Amino acid sequence: MDLAIVEDPDPDGPPSALRAARLAWAAVADDATHHLVVQDDMELVAGIAQSVRQAAAAMPDQILCLFSEWGSRTAHAVRLGAIEGVSWVPVIDPYIPTTAVLLPAQVARELAVAPAGETVPDDVVLLAYLRERGLVAYVSVPNLAEHRGSASIVGNDTLWGPRHTALYAGRLETVPVLDSTISQQTLVPHVLVWDGLSVALTREAPAEQTRGQWSAIPTYRFLAERGVTVPDLLGWFDTATTDLFQDGEVRTLVADPILFQSWVNHLAYGVAATNVLPDLDTLTKRLSDPVVMEAMRTLIPGMFQRFLPLASVMRLRDIMDDFIRGAMQFGFTVPELLAERAARTAGQS
Repeated sequence: MDLAIVEDPDPDGPPSALRAARLAWAAVADDATHHLVVQDDMELVAGIAQSVRQAAAAMPDQILCLFSEWGSRTAHAVRLGAIEGVSWVPVIDPYIPTTAVLLPAQVARELAVAPAGETVPDDVVLLAYLRERGLVAYVSVPNLAEHRGSASIVGNDTLWGPRHTALYAGRLETVPVLDSTISQQTLVPHVLVWDGLSVALTREAPAEQTRGQWSAIPTYRFLAERGVTVPDLLGWFDTATTDLFQDGEVRTLVADPILFQSWVNHLAYGVAATNVLPDLDTLTKRLSDPVVMEAMRTLIPGMFQRFLPLASVMRLRDIMDDFIRGAMQFGFTVPELLAERAARTAGQS
C-alpha cells in the first residue's frame, strides 16, 4: 500500500475532524480501486495490507469499517457476529466509524466534496452519504484497528471515557481471513451507554440491511411480547446472581439495577443466538472459540465505560465472565421454556 500523511490545514481553528477527513478522502490515487483512511490515534493489526486486500476482494463495492467502539450499538452486533461466525455486520449506530475505514475509490472522491458544514462530524457526513444512496456500511469481525487513547479534539474522553475496540484482531493468535459472509441476525440487544438500560434493535429480515429498517424497543418489552414477564426476569435474575453475590465484592463495584440490565441484555444475546445457531451445544462451543472469547472480554468494559473507573470495570469483567456466559446460555433456552409453558397452559384449559 502507498502511505501518505494528511494534516489538519487549520490546527488552531475550531476543533473539527472533517477538515482533515476531506483531505484524506481526496488523497485517493488516480488508479486506485480502494482507499484506506486511518486516523492518527489508531493501531493497525500486523499484516494489515493483506487483510485489507482480502476485505476489498470479498466486499468490493461496500464501505468497510475496521473499528467499532466497545460501547456502541454496533459493538454488540460485532460480538453476536463473532458468535454467528461471520466476517461482517452492518453498522447500526447513528454515525459511521471513520477512525479506520476502507472506501471504494469513487466513494472517497465523492465524500471529499460532499456538502456539509465544517461543524458536522466526519462520521455523520459519511452516514448522510450512505442514507442518500440507500447504502449500508459494514464492520469487520474481528476489528483490524484499535484506538490507542490519545486526547480527543472534540471532548470524547470526558463524554464517553475509554473508547477501545469491541474485538481487536491484534489480540488473537491468528487473524481470521475476511470473506463475504454477512450477519443474518435480526436482533441486537445493547445497553444504552447514556442510560444504562437494555434496548433491543430488531429488523424484519436479514436481507434488509439499512440502518433505517431497524426498530428499537426496550429489551424487557421485546421479551414480554414473547411471553417473558417482569416477574420471570426478576426470579431468573435472583437465581442467576446467587453465586455472584456470595462474597459481596460485586455490590461494592456496581449497583443491582445496572447489573440487572446487563443480565437482561445478555439473556437476550442468547435469544438472539437462536436466530442463527441450531442448538445450545453449538452456542456453548462457540463461546469457547478464541474470537468469541476475545469479544466477550470487552462486554463489561463497553457497557460500564461511562459509569465506573476503568480499574473497577476490568475487575468486574474478570468476576462476571461466567455470569455473562450463563445468561447467554440460559437465554438460548428461553424460547423452549416459553413453548413448554404455553403447552401446559393449553392443556389445562
